[in-house]
Amino acid sequence: MTVQTTFLPREEFIASKPLEERIAHVKANPLKYASKPQHDHNKNMEDKVNQILAKFTDLKTQVDLLVAKK
Repeated sequence: MTVQTTFLPREEFIASKPLEERIAHVKANPLKYASKPQHDHNKNMEDKVNQILAKFTDLKTQVDLLVAKK
């Protein structure tokens, strides 16, 4: 099951802006309009990066504690 953010019906989106502005909006927000497989890939990569950063943060904390003990 996916979480859907706020949804603007297609007809309202088309009526709200001219074609050039809609194209520019979609190009400026590529992650918002990504396909489901691309969205899943981006989410997995973000999770992996967060895990790696958490490990580095833990290691930095341990090093700081060791330095403080000296």
